[in-house]
Amino acid sequence: MKELQQILASEPFRSAKRSRDFLTHVVKIACTGNAEQLKERTLGVELFGRVASYDTGEDAIVRVKASEVRRRLAQYEVSADPQRPIKIILPPGSYVPKFLRATPKPAPSEPPSVEPSPVGSLTVDSVQPIAREADPRPRDTPKMLILALVFAAVLALISYVHVFTPKADSLKTFWSPLITGQTPLLICIGYPTVYLPVKGEQQDSSRAAASINLPSGNSSLSQPLGTINVVGVPHSFVAIGDSDAGFLIGRTLQSFGKPSQIRMGSDTSLAELKSSQVVLIGAYSNKWTMLMTADLRFSFAEKDHRRMIVDRDRPDRFWDDPALSATGKTPVDYALVSRIYGPNTAQTVISLAGISQYGSQAAAEFFTDPGSVAKILQLAPRGWKGNNLQVVLKTKVVEDVPNGTEIVATHFW
Repeated sequence: MKELQQILASEPFRSAKRSRDFLTHVVKIACTGNAEQLKERTLGVELFGRVASYDTGEDAIVRVKASEVRRRLAQYEVSADPQRPIKIILPPGSYVPKFLRATPKPAPSEPPSVEPSPVGSLTVDSVQPIAREADPRPRDTPKMLILALVFAAVLALISYVHVFTPKADSLKTFWSPLITGQTPLLICIGYPTVYLPVKGEQQDSSRAAASINLPSGNSSLSQPLGTINVVGVPHSFVAIGDSDAGFLIGRTLQSFGKPSQIRMGSDTSLAELKSSQVVLIGAYSNKWTMLMTADLRFSFAEKDHRRMIVDRDRPDRFWDDPALSATGKTPVDYALVSRIYGPNTAQTVISLAGISQYGSQAAAEFFTDPGSVAKILQLAPRGWKGNNLQVVLKTKVVEDVPNGTEIVATHFW
């Protein structure tokens, strides 16, 4: 199928082998007419090598990968040809892809000829007026008009319920400080220093890479970096989780009619922060997030080379990733979301930042989902005027994808 090949070759799927394999498999099965085989357990066995008796409640690999494929399809849709004949979607809650056919626009019809023609050569358009005048049957126009009005009223009611439900309204409430007015909006993404091996003896490069303490952001080498075969490259790489977070937030703001611009955090000046509405993504790689949250109740900290989110009102309470590896992999991550009116910028600033990239991505997914945001606002105390808030989130990480995000702490003021 041509559309499938275009999707697999697109930027969101090009380097995502498992997402490519997942989408290819479900599309091929659906095309053979065996869609009933596309069940969670069957996919777990066929695609991910699980045993037939595995516990789908404990192992969410299929649900996680399907969620990732849906997200990548949404990214592909942004740049895809809207006039392509077939569109492939993976509906939420299902593993059976849907194939939507575009309805071609009718070719413009030529104006009817004014020259007399024999009856046998008349076109349908030229015959219709005569047939209607000669038709002795009673007209159904009043009945059809009433049915059309009833149908329009039902559609209007459905649209009203869909748009103005508390869930949909909650999403707009959270983002409202950034979608009003004409002030430019910046999405600032942090980027960490990445250490790369350079040409030289392989043993030295391997030893250097293994000894760099990535979670703390510092080198624990016994000798300076300049004397071994590794080099730190700042301001050149962005974590995939942070990139996905920026895309999700930008798409949400665009749905409210607010365009945004992606900027790198360290390339953004304080003067720009003061004159723009800002969303900050990332914590330890984004100096503006660290500065903005430094004096708040929940903030980021480091202790014994461990990164964590601390509660300044309760020093005995903190959240960290004890299993965070030197390569940034972790089975669990935490994120801190803050929406505050910044006295230093005279603007409302929103930050979404995880201890690692997975937390940042989970926070963006959570706060661009109407139902999830509604849960947060329901926890607000009576009399809260919708100004400042902080939320600590916990997410599981399965196959490098955040899944099952939950609220662990909130603060409103």
